Amino acid sequence: MVGTRRHSNVAGISFFCPWGHMTSLVRADDSPLPRPNPDAVLAEVSEGAVLYLPDTEHYFGLTPVAALVWEMLPPTTRTLGDVCRGLAERYPDVPLETLRADVSELLAELERMNLATAATV
Repeated sequence: MVGTRRHSNVAGISFFCPWGHMTSLVRADDSPLPRPNPDAVLAEVSEGAVLYLPDTEHYFGLTPVAALVWEMLPPTTRTLGDVCRGLAERYPDVPLETLRADVSELLAELERMNLATAATV
């Protein structure tokens, strides 16, 4: 992917961010999850997955853990806490606070890239 940089973090929820703009807003456990953009196409690759948005022709790379978070978006789960508890079962060595921060960052980036739509309360 030309023009991208890799962002990594402790929980392994890293992803490729083409524009290098990250946020660090940590969401509350009961925060509703954003909904995936129905136009986004997910393709699994050997190192995770790639999301493609046809109308903008943007690609967004996901590691296997970030792809799992994508698959846990609604209607599969409803809140950030649901996702973090699911990840904590799979990755018990990662502190819940780290999972929450990393997933929050990924969700913010998916929203910024129009790959997901912010939840309405």
